[in-house]
Amino acid sequence: MALKITRQDDFELTYQNIEKFGSAMWNRMERVGGEKTYATMFKILYSDSGLYFLICCEDKKISSTMQKDGDDLYTEDVLEIFLQPDPEHPVYLEYEISPLNKELVLMVSHNGENFYGWLPFHYYGARKAEHIIWCGEEESGEQNCRLIWRAMIYIPFALLEGVMPERPSAGTVWKGNLYRIDYDEDDVSRYAFRTECGTDFHDYKKFEDLIFE
Repeated sequence: MALKITRQDDFELTYQNIEKFGSAMWNRMERVGGEKTYATMFKILYSDSGLYFLICCEDKKISSTMQKDGDDLYTEDVLEIFLQPDPEHPVYLEYEISPLNKELVLMVSHNGENFYGWLPFHYYGARKAEHIIWCGEEESGEQNCRLIWRAMIYIPFALLEGVMPERPSAGTVWKGNLYRIDYDEDDVSRYAFRTECGTDFHDYKKFEDLIFE
């Protein structure tokens, strides 16, 4: 199922601005590995300058200790966003965010067998992503009090210059996917929007269509 991205004017990342996502539909990540099933929902918007993500995760235990950006965040609880602006070339952005609001940002090239991650050059100013996190206890849809953690992320198009043929407008189609890895005791559960990728999150040939409206 293609993922449709709604247009919105730019806005500041604050909890109050969750309302800016009101025009976008909720999308669900499904479990593709492990035993735990926690609801994981997200919305996407785009503006003239970049992409906005709102991701909501149910949990029972937050497994996150890393205190530095650029650490191996995927070894603990993490959300991952993959964006391939040019479907003709296997080069894409991998963006990771942890419940402690730490990020890992990689530009990835894939030769069909192996992939290689590179840190973006001049990652500051207009090229730098923005992100905020909230964690707390809330009543879940199953009427069980669980931890809920939310991420709001802004990824500027300026970061993708060089791998993005042009800035997207209505009708533009990218490729990509969204993932979650959750560590609970002895279980590691994995979730994806495009479930055909299974647990191979770098299977770019199975990325979903991202359609800008």
